[in-house]
Amino acid sequence: RDHKPNDPIERKRIEGLGGKVKWCGPINPQTGRPITTKNSNNNNSNSTIKMKKHRNSLCTTRRSVAGVYRINGNLALSRAIGDRSEKPLVSSQVDIQQIELDKERDEFVILASDGLWDVMSSQEVVDYCHNILGDTMKSDIGGTTPNIDLVKKAMAQRLVTEALKRGSMDNISVVVIWF
Repeated sequence: RDHKPNDPIERKRIEGLGGKVKWCGPINPQTGRPITTKNSNNNNSNSTIKMKKHRNSLCTTRRSVAGVYRINGNLALSRAIGDRSEKPLVSSQVDIQQIELDKERDEFVILASDGLWDVMSSQEVVDYCHNILGDTMKSDIGGTTPNIDLVKKAMAQRLVTEALKRGSMDNISVVVIWF
């Protein structure tokens, strides 16, 4: 489970402590709802984007039409170690699960900072890695591309680059552990 402020469990905890979960990004003027994806046109490709004002600046990102939910318009995560500015709304309480690895199914684990998770969901990251690996496997048949081990070694950097392309405005650290 991603620890984002808009996650129903996290939102309930935050609001129960007196905090607010705010959308910081473009709003569809017709529906009044957040535009949550870069390519979302919300049924109107000519929509004018209205940005929400927060404090003395716009709460925006580099992405042309996307944003994030933030605690009190500040942090885009609900659990962290060291982010004291929003304590106790941002919890350092860990969410631990013990999962037995399936050697037939499980290939890797990704440890990353919120700079990656702000612009990609967990499933998008997995799909991205599978697509890169799949493209490499297809190309390797002709012997013209780097072998799969080199691609795996470079996967963390590829994810950082992809997060930057998607407009991440936060620090981005990624580690990929292969099985």
